[in-house]
Amino acid sequence: MTFRNLFGKKILKHCITLATSVCIFTTNMPVYGTEIINPTDFQNGNDLTHFSQAYMLSDLDGHYNVFSYNVSKPLGIASLTKLMTLSIVLDEINQGHMTLNEMVTISEHALSQDGNGLKLHVGEQMSVDDLLHGMLICSSNDAAVALAERVAGSESAFVKLMNQKSASLGLNSVSFVNASGLTQYDASKNTLPDQNMMNSIELLKLTQYLLTHYPELTEITNLESWTLNSKQIVKHNTNALLETIPEVDGFKTGFTNFAGYCQVTTAHLDFGSVDTKIIDDLTHQFNSFPSEKEIVAIVLGASSKYRKNDITSTLINYAKNQCQLYLLCKDTVPMYVKDFDLPPDCGIFPTDTISLTYPKSGHIEYTIMLDPFWKKSPKFIPSMPVGKIIFYDKDQYLLSVDLILKELSQY
Repeated sequence: MTFRNLFGKKILKHCITLATSVCIFTTNMPVYGTEIINPTDFQNGNDLTHFSQAYMLSDLDGHYNVFSYNVSKPLGIASLTKLMTLSIVLDEINQGHMTLNEMVTISEHALSQDGNGLKLHVGEQMSVDDLLHGMLICSSNDAAVALAERVAGSESAFVKLMNQKSASLGLNSVSFVNASGLTQYDASKNTLPDQNMMNSIELLKLTQYLLTHYPELTEITNLESWTLNSKQIVKHNTNALLETIPEVDGFKTGFTNFAGYCQVTTAHLDFGSVDTKIIDDLTHQFNSFPSEKEIVAIVLGASSKYRKNDITSTLINYAKNQCQLYLLCKDTVPMYVKDFDLPPDCGIFPTDTISLTYPKSGHIEYTIMLDPFWKKSPKFIPSMPVGKIIFYDKDQYLLSVDLILKELSQY
């Protein structure tokens, strides 16, 4: 295993003043929480709420959630915890502090974790690579703790790193108490109040971080089975959807009595074509873009393994069959703005490239808001903010992108 660096829409267009227009759009922004946000052409979304505590469907960019239920509520995440453990271990490898071939000695504390998935024993040595495979494929708790001890010296010290890493990524709903995701009990086997918690929005952010920095992770997470050569044992992936949905390439499952059945699932979809009507109209030129996109389905607190897989399959199949990839803007392509006096050799550019996984039945429109006060600047300022563009569907706000002034010669 090696890692990179390691080894048909109607278009409505207005140009209006920023200062007088923001309130028009902010009043329509959805508030995520217990509100259920589903495409209007999907009739069974409410039924899914009976069998899970939260779910969402987005693409890896996370600009818009096609489905959204309880996504801002922190919930138990069980072995999805191992995604944070994974991020710290991979960062350590990336920084040259450890290697995939390095041997890790298994401690008594690591072996004391429930579920000896790799049949380890105290004092045994296992490579970092094998421990990573075991942690991701069969969700080995002892492997997770062994890696944590290698990085920080103890699991408790590693937990501090987990919470520090969460803060650095802006994951504000997070609390971690261990490296594996096992439920914490007191001496009388009562569930403690402090458990590993996270919300769906921030699980998506963590998945974004991992697949942006370490995209070859899916070489592990898409394996239906894996052989631990040192013991000649075969471990099967806990993600059963690898066998039923060809596009699925990971990512992590979890279960405890406290958290219920949880799963973050990634799938690489090829939509066949890209709808460029919006950007073509914005730029007055024809634009192209790859038709492939990584989507993410998250389910938390499902009542059974069957329900978890069924909800996840429903979300992914909706994306496959009912969604389209829309190219809305590119940060390298200037927008065409009629009758607007620009400095010589300058253009108005979006600050981001946005391709959106969105229902085919949608009706995406946009409004350009330009702030006239930038003209009062005595000279051209690179990347000067000049306004924003709002994308929406009827009365539903989708997203906004800032607009800046740049010299055309830069492109």
